[in-house]
Amino acid sequence: MLAGAALIAMSSMIKATSIIALGFLGIALARRWGATLPSLRSIPIRQWWSATKDSVLALARSASLMGVIAIVVIVGICVGTGLGFGWTRTLSTGDIVRSWMSMPTLLSVGAGRTGIGLGLGDHTQAILDIVRPLAQLIAAAFILRWLLAALSGRIHPIGALGISMATIVVFSPFAQAWYLLWAVIPLAGLFGFIDLSFFGANLLKFFHGGWFPLAVAIVLFTVFMSWAAGLRLLRARMAAETLDVAELEGYVAAHHVPVIPGTAIFLTGGSKLPMALGEYLRKGGNLRANTVQAAFLVQQVPTVPLDEQLRFVELGPHLTRLEVRYGFMEYPSGKALIAALRAHGIPVAEGNSMIIIHTVDPLPVDSKGMALWRKHIFAFLMRNARQPQLVLTVPQDMIMEWTTLMRF
Repeated sequence: MLAGAALIAMSSMIKATSIIALGFLGIALARRWGATLPSLRSIPIRQWWSATKDSVLALARSASLMGVIAIVVIVGICVGTGLGFGWTRTLSTGDIVRSWMSMPTLLSVGAGRTGIGLGLGDHTQAILDIVRPLAQLIAAAFILRWLLAALSGRIHPIGALGISMATIVVFSPFAQAWYLLWAVIPLAGLFGFIDLSFFGANLLKFFHGGWFPLAVAIVLFTVFMSWAAGLRLLRARMAAETLDVAELEGYVAAHHVPVIPGTAIFLTGGSKLPMALGEYLRKGGNLRANTVQAAFLVQQVPTVPLDEQLRFVELGPHLTRLEVRYGFMEYPSGKALIAALRAHGIPVAEGNSMIIIHTVDPLPVDSKGMALWRKHIFAFLMRNARQPQLVLTVPQDMIMEWTTLMRF
């Protein structure tokens, strides 16, 4: 607990509001020492001190300890590092920011704009100077309320801290999106404790049917993790056997690979050269005059504007990369791909063109990197995955599927 108090004191030098956590840590410590919030309604005033003496002394000792730790840590860091106390003069610099995410600022700026619209003049700054301190006083009152609730035992101190941090976010004069994490992290700890309590209680029902959902969860977790781990192993193996542009040009020159008429379009899910291209050169023994890598790149947006979807990159003689960018709510269009290639001067027609879709047939052979039985699960899932040709709208006569038996 003392180490936690020191860590909170250090964090307050980065974000001053974190010092509030010391208050709730102090409440938790005071409750260990017997402090509580007694009911004074039925007690005569002259007996209040005797009824609250132990709690007041425990709170005083806890507050003194938290205060000493905070002072020693902050002063020690400021003096020991030579940074001094100049950072304290910058604590109020955030007040100059007018963030719409701050409720007091939003209301003040809105009222100021309304005044301007009504011809009353610009009094936005004056409204801010009144509303912001008032909001901070309201936040302080709420935080005091949560401290007392934690002292009485009605709310766990961690949960009360989470609610208090949420209160600060709501009434803060300036706010950023990540400020929400101040409230989420303590509340997650509280609700995690509650979930563990329910989990422990339900363990008593394990042999009365509770084993079934746990078994289903374990099976699904094993399948998902096997898929993710197998995909990483397979991609690493494929990357090791994939040629880059320089290696490709060197191979073509060293082996005098003939260039024949026609167009070969290799579909890939990334910007690296396709593994199938290297295998095609080694086993097919030729290079098409128009060899195209169509790299389908999914963007982290729902849709991509039309003028940003296609981009041509000349990689070398007879080799072009077409980068196809689309959002996660879009499907790539094979017809648009072919139209773009023709507009770029690359002839695409049935008879002299082929669209090569590379598929990998994983063959588990050992336990390197992952257990062999998990590799068999991954291989089963891989063989039943949806094939790209079912999504692309291209002439089926132009599609050639190139399958690689990959031992891993």
